Amino acid sequence: MTYSAPGLIRAMVAEGSPIDSNAKIVAGTRIAVVGGAEIEADAARRWPDAVFIPTDSSDEALDALKADEADVYVDATDTINARIDALAGEFVPIWDVYDEKTDYTPVWTLKSTYSWQAVFPAGKTAEVEHSYKPSVGGTVAVTFLGEAYDGYDPATEYKQKYCTDEDFVDTVRKTLPNPDEPYGAPYTESWLSYIWSTGGNWSGAIGTFRLTIDKGRPENLVSFCWDGEVTKTSPTTFEMEAKDWWPPYGRELEVLILNRNDPEPAAG
Repeated sequence: MTYSAPGLIRAMVAEGSPIDSNAKIVAGTRIAVVGGAEIEADAARRWPDAVFIPTDSSDEALDALKADEADVYVDATDTINARIDALAGEFVPIWDVYDEKTDYTPVWTLKSTYSWQAVFPAGKTAEVEHSYKPSVGGTVAVTFLGEAYDGYDPATEYKQKYCTDEDFVDTVRKTLPNPDEPYGAPYTESWLSYIWSTGGNWSGAIGTFRLTIDKGRPENLVSFCWDGEVTKTSPTTFEMEAKDWWPPYGRELEVLILNRNDPEPAAG
């Protein structure tokens, strides 16, 4: 994706110049620069293909524009701002001079499939165990208390994905230092997804199913979906059991953990 990114913001061109407020600095653009070596170096980094004309003053830069020896006057000082009205009719201020930038975004999706051979002796019971360590995503703040925007409602998504009920949401809301700032709750989010449907390659239901979820620390909060009884077995762990169990169709195990931020040490 190619786009225009703001460059130096104090600039001026001669009246009638084809360069306007949507200008892009392209190869060969002649730039009269005021501000010294540091500003010249910064401009050169921004527009390596431009032609730079160092000047000692705004008057010298404006003279270069008048004589068509420069296309743009760029100044990192406040001098140009104080002269705009006096120069009206002869020079036009440009408040946004742009660089052209390119970002590269992958347009492909990677999916990996693993297979291996196994030997199952005839007439004997074989035990098959599947295990993997899922990746953990997250944010630096609680996001589901925010208002809906651009057709996206974080509260609804979290309720559907993690079964965040009213008690859970109210518990988090009560920790806000300022009720008008929904991102101020003293937690960070961790998202853990466990894909159990793709492992359903056994014959029939799981005779005895047991699930244990550990939220890490007692002060953390956790929310997830489970159709049945949930038993708290320690300050951080929760267990669920089921008989003749099948993974729910179209829904994986999605766990939301809110990690309580450590309180700041008291001033001594």
